[in-house]
Amino acid sequence: MYRLIPIYLSFMIIGAHFLRNRLIGVALMCFAAGFALQIKRKWVANVFTILLVIISIDWVSTAFNFYMERKMKGEPYMRMLIIIGVVSLISLCSTLIFKQKKMKERYSANSGASLAGTFAFFITFITLSYMTMTSVAQPLLLDRFLPAGGIFQAFWLGIYAGVLADFMQNRLVSQYIRPKVWLFFGIIFFAQLLLGLVGLKKFLMTGAPLTLPVPMTILAGPIFRDGGLLMLIVFGATVILTGPAWCSFLCYFGAFDHYASCKQKKPGELPKWSSTLRIGIIAVVVGVAYLLRYFGLPTLYAASLTGAFGIGGIAVIWYWSRKAGVMTHCTTYCPVGFLATTLGKLSPFRVRIDDNCDSCGSCSELCRYGALTKTDIANKKPGDTCTLCGDCSAACENGSIDYSFPLLSPMRSRALFITIVIALHAIFLGLVRI
Repeated sequence: MYRLIPIYLSFMIIGAHFLRNRLIGVALMCFAAGFALQIKRKWVANVFTILLVIISIDWVSTAFNFYMERKMKGEPYMRMLIIIGVVSLISLCSTLIFKQKKMKERYSANSGASLAGTFAFFITFITLSYMTMTSVAQPLLLDRFLPAGGIFQAFWLGIYAGVLADFMQNRLVSQYIRPKVWLFFGIIFFAQLLLGLVGLKKFLMTGAPLTLPVPMTILAGPIFRDGGLLMLIVFGATVILTGPAWCSFLCYFGAFDHYASCKQKKPGELPKWSSTLRIGIIAVVVGVAYLLRYFGLPTLYAASLTGAFGIGGIAVIWYWSRKAGVMTHCTTYCPVGFLATTLGKLSPFRVRIDDNCDSCGSCSELCRYGALTKTDIANKKPGDTCTLCGDCSAACENGSIDYSFPLLSPMRSRALFITIVIALHAIFLGLVRI
């Protein structure tokens, strides 16, 4: 569309500037940014408006640096200031394009969710960009193949986050999208691990010992090593931000448990003793990890037990979850799942059932966590195994079940929750290597 030409031009020129400075990844981001303009959603217009303002400011900063440098050397600078000033002005004025009637119509889709998409993009993009610019460990994969490639990766993960946050405001759409993107996350995680293990070392994280990809190690690892708290801190932070949503959006293992449980059309019920079993399992995991450290046993022992525990988890998924139609690995076997649902109560986010509920049970037929029994529905709140996945709200024809947050309406609570959890999902997707 010809109206977008000044925007394309602004990004191409700044891209050439970065290419001149050998920041190939940043240059590619600018050259390819125009493809994102084909997403005809309101949040995209918001994102590009802000980016154009940032580009304009960057040109002003560049002009000032050149001015100081040339002034000190006694070189002429006026023509340079005029050229860069014009380029900066073009970028700034390009923001007005989105104010035109035709452009407002082009980017009017789902304008009600524009803030969710906008914030999800910038939370993801800024966080990953900061990490790639400040860390020597090259946490983003493309940094290992391309100078400043992490910025390019951060941009498109931001776009990915914006798209998901936008579409998942719709409860019916969210029900179908969430399991798929969650499974996609798990596949990417294990695919990169496999590539690393077969010899492509760039696909493994550097600066840290290789850890078996069993969620239990998030808890047991620091106890055994008497240190290495990074992953546990990350886990704790996400639980504070989004409650037990770790288990329904962010865990690389749980998606496969969900996939297995869906082999049954309707979920079964968790046995009454499952809550006692999960407490027993976490006690055993903590106890064994401590004893291994206390007696100074070799790491090989810990790795062997961790591997056996992981194989046991796979067996639970393959047999019990498939047979029962409920996610028994996540709700009964996994100690991290127990931590997430227990510590998740510290988060202000909740799933609430209002007084309009007629106890039809439609939500129970979608819940794979066994958190919506008849007793739970009668009590107007999900059970302890709820992970805030939100699938239940899609089944409620009365709209009686949805997210809640203090002082916010259900709609705003949902928008806030989805924005945060999807941004975290996209950030984790960029950092999925072991």
